[in-house]
Amino acid sequence: MIARQSSRLGPVFLVLANICFGNVSEVSADPSVWASARRPNASSREKLASEAQKVLSDSALQKERTELRTGLPLGKEMMEAARIEARSLLEQAGGATSPNMMVRLQYASVLQTIASKQKPQNLKNIGDAAKIIETVIASRPDPSVLELAWGELGVCYAVLGERDKEINAYGQALSFQPIGHRRATLMANRAESFMGLGRLDEAIQGYRDGLAALLPDEMRAYGVTMLWGLAVALDRNGDLESAFANLNLARIYDPIDEEISKDGWFYSPAYDEHWYKALGAWAHARKIDNSIDRTFEYGHALEAWDRYIDRAPANDIYVALAKVRRHACEQERDRTAKANPKPIINLWGSGSSTPFPLKP
Repeated sequence: MIARQSSRLGPVFLVLANICFGNVSEVSADPSVWASARRPNASSREKLASEAQKVLSDSALQKERTELRTGLPLGKEMMEAARIEARSLLEQAGGATSPNMMVRLQYASVLQTIASKQKPQNLKNIGDAAKIIETVIASRPDPSVLELAWGELGVCYAVLGERDKEINAYGQALSFQPIGHRRATLMANRAESFMGLGRLDEAIQGYRDGLAALLPDEMRAYGVTMLWGLAVALDRNGDLESAFANLNLARIYDPIDEEISKDGWFYSPAYDEHWYKALGAWAHARKIDNSIDRTFEYGHALEAWDRYIDRAPANDIYVALAKVRRHACEQERDRTAKANPKPIINLWGSGSSTPFPLKP
């Protein structure tokens, strides 16, 4: 399933840094001589954490500008290097054992993001990140920090495949987040967790609740990926046509699938990516009039179904349905090809009876 713009919409690091340092009693904008004497290392920790924040924010801004200018998903290597530098700075600030819980939470967020993007994913580091976040939660921070900490812990559990803990973490985060797109994202993330457990009715309702919580101008940034998740949940619940309807709606907001291709997304389990690609290509094939392009897109869908089936373990709860969907997709391709015979072009002029068929 797709996880989260944190869709498991990227790390919370930048959000956290923006709201938290003003609430930390350990440091201040202009510490007194007595405060510095009581906490001689506090200022240096704050400076290192601020540098880490700046490294990530500058890289994210540069990546966004580059992609807007070129129209291409560039900047991946730049962000990877920025995360590594930020991790080093936060380790100098104390990392997992810093007396500043904000440094600990920022460090855990960066550690989890780096580990999640490794191939294969570094599950040990993700588990370590989860333990660090648990120490932050135990420190009883402000509600705004608790919401971010529980949400980030949910992401860790998602990668680790601990669905019940993941659902609880998102539920805890929701109790501290009354409104806004963050709440919508948490509901969508929890819906993904329900889908991983086969609780499809709860997953479908969760996606719909998330979409209902968004403002109209937030649909492109947050709703598109929720529509994709809802489509997969509906398909797995036996409603393929409603799944296609939601994909078509998502593509009204995002015609070339930019949102679902962004760096902030990951799949848990990883092979779930192929289900999304299969449905997306299948829905696209249905919209194409040109027989050559249509057949080509059906081929993409079938290839994605094959990859899901090949990579899913035998105990995967959806693999049997994937085989059914693959067969139906192949039948639809063949049926559509027969209903739309090859176009004929006569290169010899109107008086000739020698036609040349064009390849579909």
